[in-house]
Amino acid sequence: MRALSTFDEKLSVQDLTPLMLHHLTETTTQSLYHSAQAVVSAVLDEDLQGRSPIAMALLSESLLLLVLERLTSGKLREPSESTMRHLRRAVDYMHSNIHRPFTMSDAAAAAGISVRTLQTAFQAHYGATPVAYLRRIRLEAAHLELTSSDNILPVSEVALKWGFTHMGRFAEIYRKTYGLLPSQLAGLRRRNG
Repeated sequence: MRALSTFDEKLSVQDLTPLMLHHLTETTTQSLYHSAQAVVSAVLDEDLQGRSPIAMALLSESLLLLVLERLTSGKLREPSESTMRHLRRAVDYMHSNIHRPFTMSDAAAAAGISVRTLQTAFQAHYGATPVAYLRRIRLEAAHLELTSSDNILPVSEVALKWGFTHMGRFAEIYRKTYGLLPSQLAGLRRRNG
């Protein structure tokens, strides 16, 4: 967790509040604030640090990229052909390394571009951040594992394995995407298995 290695244990979300007070109604600022809460809580939770390094990398990177997004204003242009080649390399890197913790800095380096270029290219081309894209493909991986007849892990372990630390949020994202809660899926598998 290079990005957070210098955080002081006394850091709290309140330290970030003055930066955002006058814009708390903006969606990006609300996301930044909630991500900051999650990161600070996770950083101070030694059990989580050991159990889900993917989640720790994702949380810290999410916070940093949201700060960058907050600083960006205006409409983004579609990336150039050259940038699109780099973007495809970054996407390939994400898919190839989905099973291990990595940062957007790693994905950008593998693609031969800066984190900032990766961020703006993703935003312009996909309308989402690289972290949101990574979260989506990890949700797909969790879904494939949960629906596999070979799966013996409980939902919480599958969620943690793919970087989801908050079970309530995982369940809600899963329900919105797949139409049922992961616990309902597990119940169906038990009845049919």
